[in-house]
Parts: sequence; structure tokens; C-alpha cells
Amino acid sequence: MAEQLGISLGKTNATIKSLIDNGLITIQEVIRQGPKVPFIYNLTPLGIRELPRIAAWYLAQKENQIKELQQEVQEIREMNEARESKGKNNHE
Repeated sequence: MAEQLGISLGKTNATIKSLIDNGLITIQEVIRQGPKVPFIYNLTPLGIRELPRIAAWYLAQKENQIKELQQEVQEIREMNEARESKGKNNHE
């Protein structure tokens, strides 16, 4: 799962433990198939109720990150334009 999510195994395990500790998910071990023990992660009734709030929070965080990145890109563009303008003025 960590590989699929693109995060470390430790962060994945800590997140799953937190979700369990907060009563949002339960884990069900299924019949072993191969070297790995597969699990099923189930949302609890609380998890189902909290999902819209958590999703909204997550989306708001991502929107803020996008706005910050857009601002950084704009600042870099302005710096580049200023350098180009200064370079043109020095060559005239």
C-alpha cells in the first residue's frame, strides 16, 4: 500500500494506526495468498460519517498548496522578467 500511495512504509503504518485508534477504520485479515498477508480495511460507521469532513479538509489543504505554488511560480516569473529587463538595459 505504501508503494501505491508513494509514501514511506512507516508513514503508512502510522496513518493506519491513527485511523484505527480514532475509530475510523477496522482491519480484517483475509486468507493468506503468497508471501504477503492481505488485509481489508473497512470504514466504521464513524469513518463513514467523518469521510465528507476529512475529504473537505484534505481538498482545502491541496487547494492551499496549489495557491502557494502558483504564487511561487508568479514570483519566479517576475524575477526572471526583471533579470531579462535588466540584462537588456545593460546591453544597450
